[in-house]
Amino acid sequence: MSHPKLRREFIKIFLIILFTTPIICYSQQKETNPKEYFKKEISGISDNDAYTLQVRDGYYTNGIYFKLSCAADPLKSKRFNRPTIKKIVNGFEIGQAMYTPVDTSKVFPQDQDRPFAGYLAFTVDKKIFYGNNSILEFGATLGTIGPNSYAENIQKWFHGISGLYINKGWPTQIKNEINLNLKVSYSKPLIKSNYEERFFNMDGFIKAQVGNAVTNARLGALIRIGKMENNWNSTHWKAAITANTNVGPVHQVELYFFNEPSITFQVYNSMLQGGMFIKNKGPVVVDIKSLVFTNKIGVMAAEDPFTTSIIYIFRSKEAKTQIRNENFCSIQIGYRFNKTK
Repeated sequence: MSHPKLRREFIKIFLIILFTTPIICYSQQKETNPKEYFKKEISGISDNDAYTLQVRDGYYTNGIYFKLSCAADPLKSKRFNRPTIKKIVNGFEIGQAMYTPVDTSKVFPQDQDRPFAGYLAFTVDKKIFYGNNSILEFGATLGTIGPNSYAENIQKWFHGISGLYINKGWPTQIKNEINLNLKVSYSKPLIKSNYEERFFNMDGFIKAQVGNAVTNARLGALIRIGKMENNWNSTHWKAAITANTNVGPVHQVELYFFNEPSITFQVYNSMLQGGMFIKNKGPVVVDIKSLVFTNKIGVMAAEDPFTTSIIYIFRSKEAKTQIRNENFCSIQIGYRFNKTK
């Protein structure tokens, strides 16, 4: 990264800290109102490179996801009724992602530095929260790449009603293939403490995905500063919901700044290499880079029944042919409902 770009990154970090620190400090005041608890949360995520205000498009250009999270009481489960388990959260998510070359005006395959691609998927997952603040998550995803993802249709429709340009390179997108993926992740505190009483916390995590959509492994850390819950009650993990009022958030407000650097070891990426099990993958397929660096910087806030966050993401080149790194922002909103009695 060049020095001007590096300076811009530090300026963004500084501005986030500058505007959120007074809010975080205010939130440290004594809380006297009774706390309400909810069993379910519905949330939406919108990712877009336009949110960075850099006036450029390309690569991971848009993503939209909707998720329903449901808390389960481990005391009522034969399999998970253990003293070490605090909470279980089951998730159901549907989402779509779309990718384009760096120059979306290029219609010929030989001019595109990565393929036009779309991914539509439904995911079911389960998070198990332990009393030592560690988290085990596993899940499965069924989806499709190619025209059946409707990425081309959605982008053309949205650009049309918004008066934006129409990408003419979509006919070269990767071909259809149904995808099945499995995922597992484990997060563990790097600072052993009661998160409810600390202003600074750090967790390490490892994640892995196996399937014909993507196969990779990711290693990283989560650093948070502000007012936090223990992980089994934190909105960061969609865990501000509970089926047991004895295991629920203690703060009226959860508000913190976070940084999440990570390294991904890529084995296969169908959005770049095309379908794993089809011969005709499309007119544009490219070789992936083995290592990809990602850094997330954001602010997360939760006050019942709402959650909101804004995250700036930097990601290094995923493909050997990519001209530049990429930046995009993620806006997340959640609403909790179905009160716990």
